[in-house]
Amino acid sequence: MIYFLNGDAGIGRNGKCTGIEIAEADDLNMLFRFSSNGCFLNQEEVGIEPWHFDLFEYEHRLYMVLCARDRNKRTLRNPMYTYLAVSDDYINFSIYKNPIVRYLKSYRPSAYVDDSGIFHLYFSIIGSFLKDHSDRNIARTSIPFDYLLNMISK
Repeated sequence: MIYFLNGDAGIGRNGKCTGIEIAEADDLNMLFRFSSNGCFLNQEEVGIEPWHFDLFEYEHRLYMVLCARDRNKRTLRNPMYTYLAVSDDYINFSIYKNPIVRYLKSYRPSAYVDDSGIFHLYFSIIGSFLKDHSDRNIARTSIPFDYLLNMISK
């Protein structure tokens, strides 16, 4: 399966993610075909505008770790923070309102939960100050996943 975000999210300050499109193939040598449309069930309520994402499965749920903008915080360039969303049906997602990473402009996150229940997150730090961008870094952090879910659910 391949998941895509629809719309023009991230293309401009007023970009809008309009949903999720899912495509499937039985074999990587075949063309992928449309499977279903999904959505972010609480996108308007939380005001989070998804952009880049990665998926991981944990305890029969599909999670999406994503960089996104909080549409309720109007600044010159809305900061991109890292958020988590969850799906019970593997099609529609609910976004946790509280970010996993804030105060650092994050980009293109990737994550997984290991066999011990530890959540591992990798992401790029953007918003360079140096003209040659040599101050951009890849960040890594880890935390017990149950603890993280409790913290971002408040």
